[in-house]
This record gives sequence, C-alpha cells and structure tokens, in this order.
Amino acid sequence: MRYVPPQGTAANMPPGWSPPPNWAPPQGWGPPQNWAPPAGWAPPRRWAPPAGWGPGWTPAGRSMDRSRLLPTLLVALVIVAVVGGGIAVDASITAPSAGTLIVNGTVSVTAAPGWVEVTSDDPSFTGVELRKANAILTAQVDATDYTRDSATLLASERPSLDAEVAQISYGDPATTMIGGHDTTSVVFEATVASGSQSGVVDGELICMVVDGNAVVILVAASQGHFDAVSDDVTAMLRSLRAVR
Repeated sequence: MRYVPPQGTAANMPPGWSPPPNWAPPQGWGPPQNWAPPAGWAPPRRWAPPAGWGPGWTPAGRSMDRSRLLPTLLVALVIVAVVGGGIAVDASITAPSAGTLIVNGTVSVTAAPGWVEVTSDDPSFTGVELRKANAILTAQVDATDYTRDSATLLASERPSLDAEVAQISYGDPATTMIGGHDTTSVVFEATVASGSQSGVVDGELICMVVDGNAVVILVAASQGHFDAVSDDVTAMLRSLRAVR
C-alpha cells in the first residue's frame, strides 16, 4: 500500500509529524503548475528535499534567470587567434555577404559586406555565426521573454566567457541605446589556448534586449585587427529587428 502523507498546510499537520524514514514522493510527482506554498508557510526545521527531487520549480516571489550560458567558442577563438580566421582572406572578399539572417527564429540581423555565414565549430550552438577574414561574430537569442535589462544580461554571461579562455581582461561596460534597443557591451583582450597552440584576441561581448528577446553577441578578432571590423559590427547591431 502506498503511503500518502497528510494533506494541508503546516498549520494543520499533527504535532511532530514527519514522513516515515526513507520516504520519497512517487516517481514523477511534483507540485501543480504555478503552485506556490501558502502564505506564511515554512518547511519543518532541518527539513530538506531528497537529493534530486523536484521538477525545477521556483518558489513564489523569486524570478528565474532564463538566459543560457554562452556557447563554447574556444575552438573558433583559437582559429581566429592562431590560424587567422579559418576562412582565407581572398575567400571572404569574393564570397557574397550573408544578407539578412534569422537568429533562433525571433530576431533578424543583416550581415555587413564581406561577412559570410559559416557552420559553427561548436555543434551545440544554435545561433548565427559570421566570419570575415580573421574576425568572427556570433549571435544567439538566449530568451524570448526577457524582462531584465541588458546590463544584467551581460553580467550573467561574463562568467561563461571567463571559463572559455586562459586569461582575460575587460574594459568598463557601457550601456546605451542602439537601434532603439537597450544595449550593454564590454571590450576584452583574451588569451586563448588549445593543446600546444595559443594566441591573443581582441573582442567585445554585447548584450541587447530586442523587444523582449535577450540577444548575446560575441565578436573576436586576432590581436590588432578588431578596429578594422568595428564599423561593420556597429552596422550589424543597428540592423537587429524582432521578427514579427
């Protein structure tokens, strides 16, 4: 016979009640959608849920940060830093620009002249990757119902970038409006390594809130070459639009 705990709030539980030893809720059981504990309720002293229990709900009154971490771009950064972009300079000049692309189905971006779309070296990456000579730009929508500001988004993404490089130093974050969208960006210089190869890249991490879409853009170029693409990057940021 399956054990069913008494129903109700902590206020009407029998004094001193606690689940039997080794008791766990039935497999697949969890609180109903949008459930929250009654006002004033608190778990019994020293109580903790069994390891791994729960469907991942968030208690009422706490917001959930839905932004995902940056994609793993270490391989691409090493290509930029050491090999020179992975696309021959001549090929990037002669290839047609990527035109207007849809990022994760919700935001569009128009590639600047000379920027071509490539398949990411990271198979888990679901956004758009563009390259031009020895520079790379990736764009990804991390959430479609984002309610915070771009500065908060950038702060949540920086630790992921930190983890992908051997060493990194940042400038001061700057918040502005680009194309009517809340935008926070920070420039960086990073040392990247893969096996016996290493190199230094200049880059910029850019976070934008485009009509509720949390857009994360990472730009990197081999050291000393970032200024050559900065105007292109600005133009592409200004082209961002929500897909209607």
